[in-house]
Amino acid sequence: MDAIIDDLAAQHAELRSLIERCTDADWSRQTPCVGWDVADVLLHLVQTDEFAAASARGDLDRFHNGFLGAETSLTVDAAAAAQVEVERAIGAAAIAARWEQSSAALLAELRAGDPHRRVPWVARRLSLQTLASTRLAESWIHTGDIAIALDVELAPTNRLRHVTRLAWRTLPYAFA
Repeated sequence: MDAIIDDLAAQHAELRSLIERCTDADWSRQTPCVGWDVADVLLHLVQTDEFAAASARGDLDRFHNGFLGAETSLTVDAAAAAQVEVERAIGAAAIAARWEQSSAALLAELRAGDPHRRVPWVARRLSLQTLASTRLAESWIHTGDIAIALDVELAPTNRLRHVTRLAWRTLPYAFA
């Protein structure tokens, strides 16, 4: 699991390099995520990293079937959009500062945890190691979204091996 967490930290560093160069105008550039600008995408990562850290700490253990579970009619995308909508007014500077905190907290919780412990996530429980891989995948995807909005070309890295392994392992469940 150390390799996954190290690569997640490296992915966060790549994202940080994009965020640090953002001008005031850059934060409002539209991304490939329809309806979301650069600040919105980063806010989404803040929120999901905060949820992941809370799950890794055990704060979400009461959600036996994931925090969306069967009791809601919301889709994952609708829930994410609603969360971003609630907080987007805090502004880019606050979002960037909060991302730094959520990134550090997530990495610390993942490093401290048992990789085999099952924790709640969106629709079910998964191992902490798989949660780390999903966070890497989402960070990689949204780093790309932000890079596209900023007209920055990113080179593929070896970090993608964890994302491809995750995709290979979850493909049988994707159609269920």
